[in-house]
Amino acid sequence: MSGSTAQGRTHTPARQVKETLKTLRSHPEAGLTNEEAKRRLEQEGPNEIAEKRPSPVLRFAQKFWGPSAWMVELIALVALILHKRADVSVALALLGMNTFFSFAQEQRATSAVAALRQKLNIKARALRDRH
Repeated sequence: MSGSTAQGRTHTPARQVKETLKTLRSHPEAGLTNEEAKRRLEQEGPNEIAEKRPSPVLRFAQKFWGPSAWMVELIALVALILHKRADVSVALALLGMNTFFSFAQEQRATSAVAALRQKLNIKARALRDRH
């Protein structure tokens, strides 16, 4: 059984399509006019999700900001205050390696997602003035 609304009406897929087309002020056989499509594009912008790509330098720098990085940074600071140069070196080496490996892993994941998006490139057809 189809879902129902607060008024007790049931919604069939055909009814939902009709209501959606009415809400969007579109016609199932004619689509939008070129003028209406242009107006909507100017008013609301393109029908796409903007992809945010932060700078790799910024993403790398962000690896130094967080609880685990703070803990190692604090260890390095305490070791520096106590004049334990070997401990400072070890802490900074750990911080650097952790940052490098974390950034490299994130880069691989970002590349994998980009490859998947490329494969899933979706195309859609739209009616304009009955064409």
